[in-house]
Amino acid sequence: MEELDEYPYRFVVVYSDKLNEQKEKTFQRHLKKERTTLEKAIKRFEDTVYHCRADAEEALEGFQKNNNSRYFDYSFVLEPEEHIEKRTKRGRPKKEETPNVITVYRPQLQYWKESEEVLEEKKRKMSTFVLITDKRNHREISDLEILQTYKGQEAAKTRFRLLKSPQMIDGFFVKKPSRVEALGIVFVMALLIYGILEHRVRENMKQEEKPLVLAGNRKLFRPTGQVLLKQLQEINVIYIRQNGQILRFLPDNIGEQTGYDLTIYVSKQVEKIVN
Repeated sequence: MEELDEYPYRFVVVYSDKLNEQKEKTFQRHLKKERTTLEKAIKRFEDTVYHCRADAEEALEGFQKNNNSRYFDYSFVLEPEEHIEKRTKRGRPKKEETPNVITVYRPQLQYWKESEEVLEEKKRKMSTFVLITDKRNHREISDLEILQTYKGQEAAKTRFRLLKSPQMIDGFFVKKPSRVEALGIVFVMALLIYGILEHRVRENMKQEEKPLVLAGNRKLFRPTGQVLLKQLQEINVIYIRQNGQILRFLPDNIGEQTGYDLTIYVSKQVEKIVN
């Protein structure tokens, strides 16, 4: 038990050994971007030479300050190199002229690696979240039941988020409380059908080897209800004229996965053509 703003609460720390896929992709994308940026900076730094060690050390300190990384460890050494100083006089050098050799310092990357401990700690934190509740009695509700309740809220929140959109609410104006209640019942029933549609398709897709190919060449095994409703807005029916008759057929359609009877579109499969 802990107190928050002088009120006692119960905190449940939850760790998932399977990192959320979306978080993993986002983190790996940011990690790749940081790696690429740092590699380019290191390459530019290695191509620079300094004419005295003090300048090189100052430049190295500034580089490490401006390119500090939590996820990558690297180190430089300042290697002295002998260079022939460029002549300031015009014309060809004389035979007895001795070239002036100077010592310069070039930063060289000594080692470069990912900080495994920091990366693991980051992933561990990304896989951890804390639940807070005022249900302090462990006998009344266990930690597992708190987690299950929390997980169950996600489906409800996702559904009711649709009803909160301006497109669903702003277009309705009702004057009586009874009509508000009736409208709420209609919305809940629609939401129930919406959930059944999504559930049926996702369950049926578990038996399929190929994903649903939707508009824009999107391939999904777990489509959302919104995606399904958009696909079902138009049902294409193939009409074939043959021997004075019209034959109706349905092409491959997402409706097959919904579990609904789609014969209403082709129930009158054969129709005579009246001239």
